[in-house]
Amino acid sequence: MGKKISDEDKALFRNALKDAKIQKSDDKRYTKKPASPVKYGDKEITEEDPIIIHYSENDLITGDDKLFYHRGGVSPRNLRKLSQGNLPCQATLDLHGHTSQEANEQLIAFIKRCQQQGLKHLRVIHGRGHRSNQTAPVIKNLVNQCLRQLPEVLVFASCSPKDGGVGAVYVLLKSLPRNR
Repeated sequence: MGKKISDEDKALFRNALKDAKIQKSDDKRYTKKPASPVKYGDKEITEEDPIIIHYSENDLITGDDKLFYHRGGVSPRNLRKLSQGNLPCQATLDLHGHTSQEANEQLIAFIKRCQQQGLKHLRVIHGRGHRSNQTAPVIKNLVNQCLRQLPEVLVFASCSPKDGGVGAVYVLLKSLPRNR
């Protein structure tokens, strides 16, 4: 495991993010065609719907921590293959250099787009937070929390060293139901 984050560092991080809000950009350079909505329950969700991340001191991870999350419905064999990087990666998203707002929006759009295209095995590069001004890696923590909230995600795990190690995750998505 990575080094423990002190209570003082956790308090600094929480204080730095206490007034943070995800905002839409008014910059026309980033305007894109509205995405077709995806239904979850009774609500239609589009790429523009941000996931609100609420951190608690127990949720924060360090740049050296390995990530693993398993929702269920995946065989132990496929879990092992994914964790070892033995499933072919069909698409990659690199979040280096993005703000947390940009990373949040891009991650959600990437996951939804990949699922709609029938892609299942992905890689998300979040980095280890070495250039972050914060005490904990902001984008890595955001990816860890956001992927847990997306119903499309079955599993994610830190990559093998050849694919980015603890600075990236492999992601396994649910398949969309086929139309009859």
